[in-house]
Amino acid sequence: MQKCIPFKVNITKKNGRVKKMNNVLSLNKKGFALMYTIEPTLVWVSVIQGSLEALYPFIPFYFTSRILDLLLKGAINNQLIWYIVSALLSSFFVTTVASGLAHTRESLIYRAMDKKEMLLNKKIIHMDYQFVEDTKVQEKLSNIRMNEMTGGIGMFRLFNTTKNFVKNLMTVIIALLLIIPLLRSQSSSQITAINMDSSWIVALFFLSLLVYITLVLFLNKKAFKKYDEYIQGGVYLNNLVGAIFPILRNYNSGKEIRIYNQQSIYSKLFDESLNHSKKTLFGINYVSNQVAIVSTILSYLILSLSYVWVIVKALNGAISPGTVIQYTGALSLLIRELPSFLEELSSLINNSIGLQNLFDFLEMKGNRHEGTLPVEKRLDNEYTLEARNVSFKYPGTDEYVLKDVNITLTVGEKLAIVGMNGSGKTTFIKLLCRLYDPTEGEILLNGIDIRKYDYQEYLRLLSVVFQDFQLYAFQLGENVSASKNMEEERVRDALQKSGFSKRLEKLKDDLNTYLYKEYDENGIEISGGEAQKIAMARAIYKQAPIVILDEPTAALDPLSEFEMYTNFAEVTGNRTTIYISHRLSSCRFCDTIAVFDKGKIIQRGSHKELVQEKDGKYYELWQAQAQYYMKDESGLVQEVAISQ
Repeated sequence: MQKCIPFKVNITKKNGRVKKMNNVLSLNKKGFALMYTIEPTLVWVSVIQGSLEALYPFIPFYFTSRILDLLLKGAINNQLIWYIVSALLSSFFVTTVASGLAHTRESLIYRAMDKKEMLLNKKIIHMDYQFVEDTKVQEKLSNIRMNEMTGGIGMFRLFNTTKNFVKNLMTVIIALLLIIPLLRSQSSSQITAINMDSSWIVALFFLSLLVYITLVLFLNKKAFKKYDEYIQGGVYLNNLVGAIFPILRNYNSGKEIRIYNQQSIYSKLFDESLNHSKKTLFGINYVSNQVAIVSTILSYLILSLSYVWVIVKALNGAISPGTVIQYTGALSLLIRELPSFLEELSSLINNSIGLQNLFDFLEMKGNRHEGTLPVEKRLDNEYTLEARNVSFKYPGTDEYVLKDVNITLTVGEKLAIVGMNGSGKTTFIKLLCRLYDPTEGEILLNGIDIRKYDYQEYLRLLSVVFQDFQLYAFQLGENVSASKNMEEERVRDALQKSGFSKRLEKLKDDLNTYLYKEYDENGIEISGGEAQKIAMARAIYKQAPIVILDEPTAALDPLSEFEMYTNFAEVTGNRTTIYISHRLSSCRFCDTIAVFDKGKIIQRGSHKELVQEKDGKYYELWQAQAQYYMKDESGLVQEVAISQ
């Protein structure tokens, strides 16, 4: 039994190597297929340019060998002229076309990189929201981009090395084809003591090449392993530096950096990153130099022996003087380009790591069920939402964020969802918007599970303003309409209803005014309150039957928040509206209030009903916050006192 163990281990290792090689081939095949899909012209240009560059160095000695033999024979004829003209024309054609293709290829690589980046961005836009929030997914994306920036691993390497790989491969093939007649040649006389026609001489030549190839591949593998250590060791630092760069480039960050003297923090971080890079790159260069030195020594040894072989063959009459040039040239190119070919081959093999990360990201499939039912089109906006026994925990976690939530929202109802931070309010809204699906239970629209509806049609029912809403460095009108094709009057009406019309009147470029200065130096800066008004205008512009406000006014003081909610309540009219807040100013405009605590609804009722429950959570929150809604001594406080 013991004798079988090594055998089993060897079989396992062999199967592992075969599986790994199959995976490498599969990934590179997918990589080239993606490259062809992204920029097919780049593939053809790379192949043609590589082939021409491989052919070019063979032209001089191929034709020179023929011309020399004819001259030695004294054959000054049309054939000689043909060889001379062919040599000149072919050299001119190859260099001209290859040079033109080189410039074209460079432009195509930039375009291909842009298209590849666009592919990643489209994936990010369309992937399930749960992946957008997943730190592991973000880290994978960061690694893809870092690999390409620091070492050209991934599609960038395919774009750049395809031409060189084709060139080196074609050089090796052409050289071997030109050497074949040398292997078959027979001596007409035996001047030297050694029989150069012997098969063992040929075997020795190829054996030395095999040893050479094996050693270079081994050293290349060692170099790439060192590089992989560098990548893995620097993931955290590079991610951190990558996250900080946009902050430093943002002019709005400059104030805090200078006021709080934060320059030293960032400088120290950059120094750590540079020191790590310097240390590891030194190791990579050391191994790379080993490859270069060993490769050079071996190549000169093999080349020297090859020259001796060719010269002795010529002395023995096996080959003509002219073909000596052909064979020595072919052998020289073979020995010179073989290390480059092996390096490119190793590069493609090791590039599978970067390709694996890329395809893992691009092929990431969401868990969201894509429904097909069309949403009923109703002019009366009679849509009822119901959460039935809804529980939820975030992917990869065991803790429930929501537990057994049951609530129904009827047509035209104004619902306030309140509670402390972390009580599950925003998570519940994410479920209503289908950014996530419930772990347990279901959410119904007019009695049908929302997962059965067409996703895009369902989203058309919702206008949402999140607490962390985003405005973009686009034109004001585009920010409101979320489209290049805005309806100008609708945009103006939405801005007027949200309270932004006074600022709009002062803008020289009107709705075409750019927000911020990233894309336009004449872009305007807006305050937090103005940003919230624009975000509100976006929700108004959509004219959806269900409006959700998820703490969009959290940055405002309570009095300003109250005034904004007053205006928005008038704007939404009889539309179904959900207000989410840990502050209670919105509650006074709502028919129903649901109090969330630790992922559960613990109270439900009107403001007047809940404020009477002296031992309830709502009363506790109200008492703690009512003082902040004072406008003056007889205003809001008096109103609050009456309602209580």
